[in-house]
Amino acid sequence: MKVHLRALIIVTLIGAAFIAAYFIFTKPNYNETAERPAAVDVFTKDGLTDFSVTDTKGNTWGPKNFQGKILIVNFWASWCGPCVEEIPSLGELMAKLGPRAVLVAVNADERPEEMTAFLKSYPEFNKDNILVVWQNHKELMKQFDIEKLPESFIFDSNLKLRKRVSGSINWSSPATTEYINGIK
Repeated sequence: MKVHLRALIIVTLIGAAFIAAYFIFTKPNYNETAERPAAVDVFTKDGLTDFSVTDTKGNTWGPKNFQGKILIVNFWASWCGPCVEEIPSLGELMAKLGPRAVLVAVNADERPEEMTAFLKSYPEFNKDNILVVWQNHKELMKQFDIEKLPESFIFDSNLKLRKRVSGSINWSSPATTEYINGIK
């Protein structure tokens, strides 16, 4: 009986250590962001803050370029399964919305060659209203407080945040299309 009791105690202690480690290592580090409000709060109240990105065609863009349009900023990577899952529907949505909307697709791959090779399978991403941006140093990801992929932000024509989408969704579904069409 003593052996079983000892084994039970050891298993319980190991289990408790795993649970404690999980909560310690998965807890966000709030000390880094304590001095500044979360991106969602800023974008909702004040609108999209200033930034500058260069797309894969060499054009530089900032929020002023998107004034008057619905803007979707999507963070993704070619190695991210859920990102790959939603890419085709993002392309379909942008084709439906046409020039009244812009997608800034911010890629988080380590090398631009990975992104370029991946996008060859998705010719629908070669549209005028889709800007693909590779962010090696991930400045924009920090500005938007991105912790996981995919993550998307939908801004209205005044560049105020209307919705943050965490995870993969079907962008071309009737419900999503109706929601975005309802944004002024």
